[in-house]
Amino acid sequence: MFNLIVILFISTGVVIGQGNVKFVHTNDDLSICEREKCIRKCCPEHQIYFRRKCINNTEAIFSLTVYDDEELLPPNDETFYIIHDKHCEVGLDIRLVPNSYPEDRFYIQPDGRLYLPDLELKAPFNMYCMENFKLKPNDTTLEFSALRCDDTIELQEPENKVYSQGKRLIPHIITSLYDND
Repeated sequence: MFNLIVILFISTGVVIGQGNVKFVHTNDDLSICEREKCIRKCCPEHQIYFRRKCINNTEAIFSLTVYDDEELLPPNDETFYIIHDKHCEVGLDIRLVPNSYPEDRFYIQPDGRLYLPDLELKAPFNMYCMENFKLKPNDTTLEFSALRCDDTIELQEPENKVYSQGKRLIPHIITSLYDND
């Protein structure tokens, strides 16, 4: 199949697609997603993600590759609406790192969902966002990836955690010794 690479240049209101996409509109009104295909961009325009926050960057290009499951799609006239929001409605946001962890591989689908084959999951637009990630402070290298909302992870209360240094374990052992008298 043909490679469908969508390079998006974001301007006021409309993202001009290069080659395969006629229009991709920016719109932060979530109600549009009830009737149109949406993809969330984690940061506002002209910003990228670094150390869990958005920072200014006017040079990064927001580019998408669209698949049907894991198969590249031929060029077409897809229209997407870009919603600027990284907030997970439920759960934690987990950065996918497919270059380091093959199980993190993902594919953007023509309906705007994010397909994660190793999890056998197709996440709707409100459960992930796409962004360029700056990896190191003094490095200009960017990695285009996703933050996925994960509502299956349960955080333990700090007093129940066992740290590798045993800082929380030792008081519990001492307490247990005295409780057995």
